[in-house]
Amino acid sequence: PLTSGSGVAYVGQSGAVGGSVLDLATDMGLGLAAWFSTGNQADLDLTEVSLHLLADPTVRVLMLYVEATGDGAAYAELARRAQQAGKHLVVLRSGRSSAGRRAVASHTGSMLGDDVAFVLTSRRYGVVLVDDIDELLAVAAVLAGGKPAEGTRVAVVTTSGGAGSLAADQCEDVGLQLPELSAATQARLRPLIPPFGALANPVDVTAQLFNRGAHAFGDVCRIIAEDDAVDVVAVLVTMVVGDTGARLAEDLVATAAKLPCPLLVGWIAGQELTVEGRRVFREAGVPVFGSVG
Repeated sequence: PLTSGSGVAYVGQSGAVGGSVLDLATDMGLGLAAWFSTGNQADLDLTEVSLHLLADPTVRVLMLYVEATGDGAAYAELARRAQQAGKHLVVLRSGRSSAGRRAVASHTGSMLGDDVAFVLTSRRYGVVLVDDIDELLAVAAVLAGGKPAEGTRVAVVTTSGGAGSLAADQCEDVGLQLPELSAATQARLRPLIPPFGALANPVDVTAQLFNRGAHAFGDVCRIIAEDDAVDVVAVLVTMVVGDTGARLAEDLVATAAKLPCPLLVGWIAGQELTVEGRRVFREAGVPVFGSVG
């Protein structure tokens, strides 16, 4: 087990996948409370370890990498207990295709059960099913956030109009709303954002915002978060690097602690160009996502 205040733990049936999850979680600032690999489950299996972790009051979100659930009733009980305890299961399952099933059989010798029953059981108890490791980590990080979102209305704040458009498309694809900000909010933003930016939502602050002072980006996020139509502020930063990126990270960490709603950060820039800024986020326990989605 690892010591962390994130409240997120991991249990999986692949040591290598688990190792990747651990490395990527560390990079994004999501320290894990516990990490287990059950392998081919000669003794303890995934559901037994998971039930033990659910009983730990420090664990609020449990990530699972599942290759096989030999005991469907045990999985259903795990999902039921998580729901009853107000905790979250986020599950990445492999072996859904015929080629995937062959790979699972070769890897751990597991025989997979009925995928339809697995999906229906998961939905019944509010388990979040994901399709990739990045999505597993992203969902867990959002669920573990200290401030729960009160709704599905997202305000996107970006340094790139293109990234804002991509974010708007992806929000619509998954049923999230991007409401237009109120006239009063746009009036408060207008002195901060250049005329060639965008105020409605997505909000494009442009790179020129960084000439307006060290806390200008945080001020924009604060004004947006105070709009009654906003449940989540999603920040997308593109190619703000080096010392400027580090100062932005410090500003957003301080801002996030004061907002009435969650603030999510996506930073689309090379790791080697943003080392100091990512360190600031990591030490503050603020997860940073590496893509628009």
